[in-house]
This record gives sequence, structure tokens and C-alpha cells, in this order.
Amino acid sequence: MIDFNKAGREPRPPLPLPDDDYGLEEVLEAPPPNWAQPKQTAKAAKPAEPMLVDVNNLTLTEPAFLVEDAIETPCTGMIFGASGSGKSFFVLDLSLCCAAGTSWLGKTVKEGPVIYLCGEGRHAVPRRVAAWKSVHGAIPNGRFLMSNRRVQFDPDTILEMLCEINKLAAMGEMPVLIVIDTMARALPGDCDENSAKDTMAFVDMCDRLQAQYNCVVLIIHHTGHAEGSKNRARGSSALKGAMDLEILLTGSVIQWEKTKDSEPHLPIKYELVKTSYGDGPRDNSCTMKYDLGYDPTTENMTKPAKIGAEILSILCHKLGTVRIPEEVWREEFFSEYGGNAATKRQAFGRAKNDLEKIKYIKIKGNTIHVKTVEIQDDAITQAMFGHLLNEEKS
Repeated sequence: MIDFNKAGREPRPPLPLPDDDYGLEEVLEAPPPNWAQPKQTAKAAKPAEPMLVDVNNLTLTEPAFLVEDAIETPCTGMIFGASGSGKSFFVLDLSLCCAAGTSWLGKTVKEGPVIYLCGEGRHAVPRRVAAWKSVHGAIPNGRFLMSNRRVQFDPDTILEMLCEINKLAAMGEMPVLIVIDTMARALPGDCDENSAKDTMAFVDMCDRLQAQYNCVVLIIHHTGHAEGSKNRARGSSALKGAMDLEILLTGSVIQWEKTKDSEPHLPIKYELVKTSYGDGPRDNSCTMKYDLGYDPTTENMTKPAKIGAEILSILCHKLGTVRIPEEVWREEFFSEYGGNAATKRQAFGRAKNDLEKIKYIKIKGNTIHVKTVEIQDDAITQAMFGHLLNEEKS
């Protein structure tokens, strides 16, 4: 069990701040905050703000993002997948984009220092970074800092880490992202990832890091081995409820499984591509390659379902509505699909069943509600059997 109040060594003396006035003294006092100190040395802290506030007195703020419309900040999130699924390559790609100020898939990132707590595969990280730089360019000095040993989330190690992060922040740059690779390697040896108590103590420490630096904390974790656990994070079910963000890597698709206050990003297909960064036979690693044209609703569709979906999309935009009379859809389907009348009826029934099963459509009476098509121009609001409203009546 994690005991973050367990006695440890005496806290380090305050770190000297630079002569320049960065306005950081109040935020970055050293030693680290009371919550990170052993109980016997921590001073009782008076609440800085009242516990209860009137919601009418709060000011609405626009959401801020680490990666535009993909990862909000601040937040505590988890990237999980099976061994070999490319989790670390994906998070490294995001991290290096933030460190270098390079857009990610055309999306704006929050630029700044990244702290990468590397518990496994440490010797491979420099090679992966070299491969990334050969594709995307240089990274400013002091922007990507990785641990040179395992960082366990025990009081002594957390104190040491915070002191080093505060040195960086005292020079003018707060971290925008802290990566924990992996949760299993960050947990102290006497902890059990299946224990809700141990798991929540670890997450609480991550949340405190997030709040201390107003940044994103991303935890890399593994999926379970059982057949029914391949799409969920391993260990206590309390972990999922505690996360602001969950992203699953299946080995071929990146799926946003959970976002608390925003729409999940669309799934992205990916692959790891061998990338050389030098002339030597071993001067290579891998980088991420993304397929932005991936459409999960159509990739594995049957032929009738694909044709039916294409026709529905065309009808939605022609009629200016996502509510299509079944008769209109059937008539267009029959004119497009080859074969005799019996073949067409069978194919149309298959298209209906398949599209409803994957929630592409919802059938209400004789009306097809298309759930995956967005209408940009809603000037036309109704559909009439036998006529496409932007055409002349026959």
C-alpha cells in the first residue's frame, strides 16, 4: 500500500532563484509543497480559498488545450494498450511536438518543456528521438527532459523530482506535460495495481502534480490479458473513473475512449514506420504514420452497407436533413444496386440491418435518422417522397 505520509529524509533547503524577476517566487517556493513532504516535516497549511463557492460568482472560461481539440489542459489522462501496440511511440510523438512547438496532425499544440519519466525502454528513447528529429526537425535545448532512472512515486523520489522540476520552472518555463511511462514501473514495489486504495493514492499524486504545474499528466498503462480485458486498462476499475482522458491504442487505431468535458476526437488509424537517422546499419528506429482518412463506420462494411451509407450521405446533403424517408432511400438504393428485384430487396435489407447495428442509422417508423452525417446548410428542412427538393418536380 502506498503511504505518502511515511517518514522520509529531511526536505532539501530552498533552491536559489535567479536574479531576474520572473514572478515565480510565490508559485515555485522550494522545498516542494506540503502535500509532497513527509508528514513529520510538513507544516500545517491554511486553506488559500474557501471550500464552498457560489456557482453564480464563477467566471466561465474557454477550454484550453495541450493539443487542439484532442487533449485539454490541465488534465490527468491515460494512454493504454497491449504490449507492442505503439503506446510509447504515440506519446513520444505528442511530447516532442509540444517540446518543439511543432503542430500535431495540423493541430496547434501548447509549446513548452516536457518531463518524461521513463521506467522502461530507457535506452531506446534517444534513438526514437533521433528518428523523430530526422523527420520533424530539431528540439530546443531544455525542452525534453527524461529521467535517467526509474522514478517510483514514493515521498523521497517525488521530493527529488519536484526540486529538479522547480529548477527548470525557476528559469522561466513551467512544464506543459509530464509523462509517466509506465504506471506499473512508477508504483512503489509494495503496491498492488488491483487495489483501489493503492491506485487512488497514485492517481492523487498525479492530480497534485497536474495542479502544481497547471499541466497535463499522461500515464502510460497496459491492457489486461484476458479476452474480455483487451479494451480496458489493467488493474483496479477505480482507475477509469479517476481519469479525465482515456486513449486506447489497438495496434492499428487510436481511439479516444473518454473525455470529460469535450467531444472525443475521431479515431485515427496509424502504423509504425522504420525511420533511419544516420548512415550506420543500426541507426534507425520507428516513427508514427497516421491515416487521417480513416472512417471506422465504413472500413469493415459489407457491399450493401457501403452503398447504402453513400446514398444516405448524398440524400442528407441534397435534402438538407438527416431524417430520410425509407421509401426515398430504397428508391435510390434500387437504382444504384445491380441485380434483379429479389437481389435488390435482399441487399437493401442487409444494408438496413448492418448500418443500424453499427449505429450509423436509427430507424423510427418509416424514417431513417442518419447519425454520422452533419449538415452544413440546413435551409431545406423537410423531405418529400418521390422528389429531391433541390430539383424541379417532374
